[in-house]
Amino acid sequence: ASSPKSGSKMSAATGKVKKLLQAFRKAFKAYEKNPKSNSLKVKCEDSLASIKIAMLDFDIEGTLETDAKSAKEQIILLREALELASFLSVMTEDMKSFERHVSQVMVIYRDYSGLVIESPRKGTILGLNLMCLLAQNKLSEFHTELELIPEEARQDVYVSFPVEVEQRLMEGSYSKVLGAQKSVPSAHYSTFMRMLVATVKERISEVSSKAYESTGEEGKIGLKSREFVHESLGYATELERIV
Repeated sequence: ASSPKSGSKMSAATGKVKKLLQAFRKAFKAYEKNPKSNSLKVKCEDSLASIKIAMLDFDIEGTLETDAKSAKEQIILLREALELASFLSVMTEDMKSFERHVSQVMVIYRDYSGLVIESPRKGTILGLNLMCLLAQNKLSEFHTELELIPEEARQDVYVSFPVEVEQRLMEGSYSKVLGAQKSVPSAHYSTFMRMLVATVKERISEVSSKAYESTGEEGKIGLKSREFVHESLGYATELERIV
């Protein structure tokens, strides 16, 4: 059993993180409204760093045995900090940081799902993770992650969006990929849609090369292949212009 002293320390740590997280939420909202502000970006990063240091005093596993209520409170605080850190990483386009924070919050989702109420941001995190993999053309990882998402959760617009985009890419329906940019479920998805432009252009380049190689006449290309290449390149140009 924990001593009153250790319990007091945990309570102090929880209180400190609460205050820091409140300040981080405020700074993050301001940064979302003004994403070009470097000072707000730095303020968010500094605030997040302070939260991470303060959370070093958390002992969720130990607290679960002696004070389940306090432990659950710490789980929720840790989860929110990691979720907001993931969103911040998307805004700053730091993909390594995004992947690290998402990996950490996924552990929270998995290990403590039966202890705390589901996060309202979970669908967005799952969807952004899928978008990140899709934008990097990591299709194998995309499908692996998708398989881990329960069927009912896939109906969430934040999850169904990247699934639909992936289907359109597989079909070669680049005009529909273009259209998807206009219906992103969250502004954070636009970052990955911009990255997806490169993936689309690579795919078009591959298709174009195969179309030329399959004509059987050196230096010539069939009318249908030529029209397809021209149309695809047009989509890529338009996609790049809009995103």
